Amino acid sequence: MMKTNRRVPEPVVAIAADEDVGRAVANALDRVSLGRVLWPGDTVMIKANLTTLKGYRRAAITKPAALRAVIRAVKGWNPGRIIVAENSGLLPTSDLLAFSGAGEVISEEGVEFLNLNDPPFMDVSIDHIHPSKIVLSRAVADVRVLISLAVLKHHEEATLSACMKNTALGIPAGPVYGLPKADISGVPRPGRSDLHADLHGLIVAMNKLLPIDLAVLDCSEVMIGSGPTEGKVARAGMALAGTDAVAVDATGARFMGFKPQGVRYLWQALGQGLGEALIERIEYRGVEFEEAARRFAKRVFGKEFVLS
Repeated sequence: MMKTNRRVPEPVVAIAADEDVGRAVANALDRVSLGRVLWPGDTVMIKANLTTLKGYRRAAITKPAALRAVIRAVKGWNPGRIIVAENSGLLPTSDLLAFSGAGEVISEEGVEFLNLNDPPFMDVSIDHIHPSKIVLSRAVADVRVLISLAVLKHHEEATLSACMKNTALGIPAGPVYGLPKADISGVPRPGRSDLHADLHGLIVAMNKLLPIDLAVLDCSEVMIGSGPTEGKVARAGMALAGTDAVAVDATGARFMGFKPQGVRYLWQALGQGLGEALIERIEYRGVEFEEAARRFAKRVFGKEFVLS
C-alpha cells in the first residue's frame, strides 16, 4: 500500500549558506528534525533531479555533492533501504548516470538505483481530471519516505521548477507518457489528457498522491530568465531543506520574486491544505529568511530586496 501522508506535518524550512553545495545541503539537513522523518528500517526513495543532460553544466540537474550529502544524512538514521530514483528524459539511463556523476556516488555510497522507466508498472487514480489516473513504477508502492532533491529554476510552463514538480513530472513512467515528456505544449484544447494538459493541477494531484516527506532544494546555482534548461545561471550559494515541500517551494518562489499567487500550483496546494505557502507561517531555522532573501537577490538579481 502506498504512503498517504508526510511524516512531519509542521512547515519547517532550514536555510544554509555555503559556497560548497555539499556542505550547504548537509548544514540545512542538520537543522531539520530528521529523526521525525526517518525511522529505522524505512525504505527511503531519493528522487533526484537528473532527467536530461541538456544544459547539464548550466545548473539544470542535481550535483553529485548534493546527492552524496543527502544519502549520508539518511544513512545516519539506519534505514532498511536507500533508493536513488530517476527516469531519463531522453538519453539511456546508464549514460545519464555516468555523465552526471550520480552513478559514481550511488556506487561509492552502496545504495540502490531505481530506473522509474522500467516495468512493472501500475495504474493509480489521482485527484485530477485530465489525466484521472497515472502510470508509475510498482516499486513506488514500497516507499515509506519520499525525498525530493531538486534544483531551483524558473520554468517556462510551471513558473517554478523545484521539489514538487521534481516528483510530479519525474515519477510517471516515461515509456507511457513519452520521452521527453516536456515536448508537448501546454496549450489547452478539448480532449487533452496528457501530463501537460494542466501541469499545475497535475503537480498538486501528484503531491497529494505521493506526499514528499523531506524536500531538499539546491540553490547553489539557480536558473533564471527561462528554464528548465536554457536560462541564465546565477550563483546563490545556498540550500534549503524542509518537512513541508509546499513551504520549501514557496520559499524558493519568494527568492525568485513570486508570491504564492504567482505560482498556481503553490496557490492550489495551499488552498487544498497540502502545506504552507505563507512565509509568516513557516518556521525557519538556520539563516533568517530576510537575510537569506537579501543575499539571494543581491547575488542572483544584483540588487538586495525582500518581497513584501
